[in-house]
Amino acid sequence: MTTGHEAGLAGHYDSTRDTAGFTDEVPIEARRQVTISVRFSEEEIAALRNRAEELGIKVTAFIRAAALDAERPLDRAALARLAAGVEEQAHRLRTSLR
Repeated sequence: MTTGHEAGLAGHYDSTRDTAGFTDEVPIEARRQVTISVRFSEEEIAALRNRAEELGIKVTAFIRAAALDAERPLDRAALARLAAGVEEQAHRLRTSLR
């Protein structure tokens, strides 16, 4: 959650691009100049807002990150190795509990 002080600093940065008041590293992103419209149901936007809030980010940042992350190819071999490892650990756990 953003504090009033942080919001004030963010507003100051938006208008001046001055990072002097920030104590932590300030992520400076590229200027975004394209806007698209996307429609969501009430349930969908509620789920998106909840997830974004859990991560402490704006819903627009959450949607952007999810969309950009979706372009990465799925490594099925890596997923198969992970699944095999989980199965092996589950088997060991079951065996040790007997």
